[in-house]
Amino acid sequence: MLVATERTMIIRCPACGKSEFHSSSRFRLAGDGSARFRCACGFVKAVLSSTRRGCTLQLACNACGLVHVVSFKKADFWRAELVGLYCRETGAQLGFLGADGVVREVVEQEPGDLAALLADCNLARHFDNPVVMYRILSRLHKAAQAGGFGCKCGNDRIRLDIEVDSITLRCPACRAQVTVNAEIEEDLENAERFLVASGWLRDSKPSVLRAPDTGVKEN
Repeated sequence: MLVATERTMIIRCPACGKSEFHSSSRFRLAGDGSARFRCACGFVKAVLSSTRRGCTLQLACNACGLVHVVSFKKADFWRAELVGLYCRETGAQLGFLGADGVVREVVEQEPGDLAALLADCNLARHFDNPVVMYRILSRLHKAAQAGGFGCKCGNDRIRLDIEVDSITLRCPACRAQVTVNAEIEEDLENAERFLVASGWLRDSKPSVLRAPDTGVKEN
């Protein structure tokens, strides 16, 4: 089993408003080590500390102006693929922490509507598997933009009911509905295969729902 040795974080700077990627490794945090994450403007956005018990992230919040402290068990910190970072006062999404490939893909693939949807719904922190949920929602969003998503009755205004481990598609015109699981990696391909077969997805391009590579990243 591969053990992750690097974490990537993206957060917005409270001083200048820019978002940047930052990385830290097990070696940098060895023992009781710590790391400061400084914006290009010079502002220290976060401080990550490691002890034998776990890891602690001190995060300067661009939403409320306070410093939030987020604590992790050490095993959970290095194992988690994607963690949403939120303001405790307002619930605003501040950024992401996790495996390098996953964090970059989530941020880059849907910088607009999908990110806004998840932030507005404030659901990311409640998903059983945020990576799988993001990938399936992204696929549906892209298909809708291309005109390849809708009900068999011809209506393309589909309602999505998002639960912690599934997505239900509802057609308000004919009241048809289907539910796809969004909990484990196998659900990525199963969801697309099922939605194509049942007529909700009308394009037959090769699957783009495959989980990204999250293996060990060498320094």
